[in-house]
Amino acid sequence: MKTFAFATVKGGVGKTSIALQTAKILSENYRVLMLDLDPQSAATAHIVTDKISGTIRNVFNEEKNIEDVIINVGKNFDFIPSEIELAYVEAEMSSVPNSSFRIFQKLTDPTESGIDSDYDFCVIDSPPAVGLLMNSAIIASDITIIPTQLESWSVRGIGPTLKAINTCRKAKSLVKKGIKEIILANMYDNRVVKNEFLNFLKVQYEDKFYPEPIHHRSDISSTFSTAGEFLPESSKSYEEYKSFVDFLLGVKNG
Repeated sequence: MKTFAFATVKGGVGKTSIALQTAKILSENYRVLMLDLDPQSAATAHIVTDKISGTIRNVFNEEKNIEDVIINVGKNFDFIPSEIELAYVEAEMSSVPNSSFRIFQKLTDPTESGIDSDYDFCVIDSPPAVGLLMNSAIIASDITIIPTQLESWSVRGIGPTLKAINTCRKAKSLVKKGIKEIILANMYDNRVVKNEFLNFLKVQYEDKFYPEPIHHRSDISSTFSTAGEFLPESSKSYEEYKSFVDFLLGVKNG
């Protein structure tokens, strides 16, 4: 199973929408597990309609096995929900050694679960803050995607996010596993200031930057403001997301 995490310290950049659409597109041809590690639970609110028996918080604190909180939300598409109380996990796990490796172990260690062989891909949505939850997502990933808007505050968030990834990479090297990172420009329109930021990122992060931005279109916001909806295959926005997913499929593991 190959794992993609979506992480950034800057909120409001469309991270959850990208993670959701990525998981949905992957599920068209592969077995996919999506994991919501954000206490804001936006991904959970978007696609979970039935009563749930547990969340990822119950896995962190060992109240439930990871298999017990997985729910099916579509063909080839399973999901592990979040809850607002997940915000307490950092304090609850403060005295637990290597707690940031717990999700990685639950997903990949056959002595913990057998789900690694049940799926082709895992997609993780993480909170916009450095800490246990974001670190857990990054350490569990083969590739971490950093979404950004082409504006000053969002671009400033790339550096701290890369620093968090580098810290996690050093920790993960102990288990001889790597992490790659990809920066994805989102909500793009053809204004001069946005082009300036786009060109800056292409130069500054050439080896990490996905060169084709996701454009700002009304169908994206309208789709993801409606629970359970995903972009139709006929839309230009879908085509851009699909191109990004095809790019991800060609990136070798970290």
